[in-house]
Amino acid sequence: MSTTALILRAELLSARHWLLDTKQGRSASFALAFAAVFAGPPLLGGGGFAGFAFGRFGIDPAGIFAGFFQAVALTMFIFGLPGVISAFFADRQLLLYAAAPISTLQLYLARLLQATVPAALVGVVVLATIFGYGIGARLNPIFGLLAIVLVAALMEPAVRSRLTRSIRRSALSASASSAV
Repeated sequence: MSTTALILRAELLSARHWLLDTKQGRSASFALAFAAVFAGPPLLGGGGFAGFAFGRFGIDPAGIFAGFFQAVALTMFIFGLPGVISAFFADRQLLLYAAAPISTLQLYLARLLQATVPAALVGVVVLATIFGYGIGARLNPIFGLLAIVLVAALMEPAVRSRLTRSIRRSALSASASSAV
């Protein structure tokens, strides 16, 4: 098993323990389950229906999707920034990982995956809207697959630059600490 998988597994087990074995965790798990059951389907259905309506009525989705992507990006910046900061910079466990004999790339890849989970959940709603548009406009089913590739291609530069910056910072701090 790779180091990245081990780190992610440990984080998942820690979250599972908190959700099941603490009072605050049980309350949070109830709220998460409630939100997943009662908010998830309306969000996915609403996004798919909106995309279907745009496609069916022949509305040009360029401006709407551009605005939607900007709104999602702003929302994820506002609500996702604390998660990214805690995953990369303000976590006590990072001090433990600094002493461990693991690759910096694998550590930051695991932290990047952990920090991008909220954005991925929002991205699912965006993909539902795009799939709905493809169905409503009676486009080829390959449109849905190309939409997944397009969204991944749009996300790739941001993920790569964030990962590269994090690796450079850690390499600079490691070389500065070893020089002292």
